[in-house]
Amino acid sequence: MLFRSQQKVSKILCGLGNTLGGMIFFGVSDNGNLKEVKENLDKLQQKISSANQCISPTPVISIEIHEIEKKKIVIVIIQRGIDNTYYTFEGAIYVRIGSTTKKLEGQTHLEFLRNKQILSFDETYESHATINDLDEDKIKNYLLERGQKNYLDSHTIEEFLISKRLASKNGKLNIKNSAILLLAKDLQEFYPQTEIKLVKFNGIEPVEIISHKLIQKGLVSSIEESIKFVKENINKRVIIGSSPKRIEKYDYPLEVIREAIVNAIVHRDYFSKDSIQIYIFDNRIEITNPGSLPQGLTKELFGTISVQRNPLIYRFLRDLGYVEGLGTGVPRIKNRMRIAKLKDPKFLFTESFFRIKIGRASCRERV
Repeated sequence: MLFRSQQKVSKILCGLGNTLGGMIFFGVSDNGNLKEVKENLDKLQQKISSANQCISPTPVISIEIHEIEKKKIVIVIIQRGIDNTYYTFEGAIYVRIGSTTKKLEGQTHLEFLRNKQILSFDETYESHATINDLDEDKIKNYLLERGQKNYLDSHTIEEFLISKRLASKNGKLNIKNSAILLLAKDLQEFYPQTEIKLVKFNGIEPVEIISHKLIQKGLVSSIEESIKFVKENINKRVIIGSSPKRIEKYDYPLEVIREAIVNAIVHRDYFSKDSIQIYIFDNRIEITNPGSLPQGLTKELFGTISVQRNPLIYRFLRDLGYVEGLGTGVPRIKNRMRIAKLKDPKFLFTESFFRIKIGRASCRERV
């Protein structure tokens, strides 16, 4: 390309930095033919650097001069922005899509920030919420589990929220979405998408419904009630052996069910208007939650590291012992399935959803 406009070059640099990084070739046409740089190379490098300085924050670039077939070209190498970093030019975000540079606006702007994990649902504020919308008993139960039974004797609920980063105060108390999700008296009043749909089907197709439930409560209650529903709708055998106590054995390890449900609630995309769905069939359980893999977590790394889409929710539930934050949830699920002589669960990722399929043993395998 030719350096015809500093503004155009700034947009391209910004777009590449926000996408996968890349290179710009000065002295090469769009069809790949060598044209050679005609202008002074020092001045061209200064113009490129000036265009880069117009971007905030300034991307990391390097400028190289090469000679091919006795023709000099200039190559600008742009490094991809690290996670949680994005670049703007004149206050706007640009991305590179194929051979074009696109300015993000409206919903695409929000999607970009969400995917970069810069805009987190649980970190944003619910402008209409007040302390009166929160359930004091839920706060007391949390404090009791944390060994702080008497905390509210010497502190206010406001102080509790601020200490847990569930709210902030700048003249007025601003309550975050995470506080609503975890502690609201009526969660559905604020976020109806948080409901969980549970269905037990007859057979292996989603046709004939045997039992169903709709949970519309806070996240902690949702976890416990979902686990209870699954336990009530899967087969259980009673084994009487040498021990004086009878042993109850389910078709699926309960630790696996618990881990999968907790993961769905902790890692779901709460921006989405869709609900978590838990379907029980004769041969499997499917748990589907809105939100694919978080930015920075590839399919290859899935199950080996912990990436938090909802950090405040994650921290709160970690305090209560539901998650450990070490990225060991998936290995534990696989390990428990193998101990039970069951196959590894299947994981499905799409752009908008994540699903885990947990298969049970056949009758022959269970004998």
